[in-house]
Amino acid sequence: MSYYYPQSETELIANRAFIQKLSRLYARSVEEADEVAQEAWLAILRKPRASILSVRGWLHQTIRRQVNSLIRKRMRRADVEWLSFDDERSSSLLDLLVEQGGVELLHHRVSCLDRKYARVLHLRYFEGVNRAGIARELDLPVSTVATRLRRGLELLRSAYAVGS
Repeated sequence: MSYYYPQSETELIANRAFIQKLSRLYARSVEEADEVAQEAWLAILRKPRASILSVRGWLHQTIRRQVNSLIRKRMRRADVEWLSFDDERSSSLLDLLVEQGGVELLHHRVSCLDRKYARVLHLRYFEGVNRAGIARELDLPVSTVATRLRRGLELLRSAYAVGS
């Protein structure tokens, strides 16, 4: 097996159109394609050329890895944003009811919800337990607790919209 030894950067730059084409093929937007292409160029500059067997094959693999890395970053960012969502903003309806003395009605409406939503809402808003504490107590992932809080609040809002 013989390795490919490019003589200069000009030889690599000759693959510019190939890099752009592959980046646009795999990325979801032009901006992502540009970002992937830039990362591919950085990888080219960092990689010892003596270890490249096939420039185009290596570029193809590198660009696919860059796109996958970009997707993983986007997913991690979405997970962090989802888990850090401040459900205090969603509790304004509950706060208003408590202030106006509608606690009994609120208890009744929460108890009428599906048990999995009622338990999570009760722990969060009546006992003041945070998401991590609820997750520990109910032996659930924090993301499941967040989902149940969100859905429970949506059900409560719709119940109040119908019941008002």
